[in-house]
Amino acid sequence: MNDEDMTYTSNEKLLQVGNYNVSVRGIGNIVTLVFLVTAIVALFIIYPIFSFYLYNDQNMAVSNNGNSTNLNARNQSPLS
Repeated sequence: MNDEDMTYTSNEKLLQVGNYNVSVRGIGNIVTLVFLVTAIVALFIIYPIFSFYLYNDQNMAVSNNGNSTNLNARNQSPLS
């Protein structure tokens, strides 16, 4: 160890949680990670499921339109 290591003192605020000293910065990091993971789960899992059930009637109406009228594979109506 050199002299710089011995003279360094941390002035970071610590909280006593049980038998552990936890820094405020560490708690902030954990909160940020939990927020980011929750946001990613919501974006890629919850939103698609929610939008599927929210817009299901509209999607079914569009899908069933080809069955009620005479549309070809390119959704073109034949000339009458």
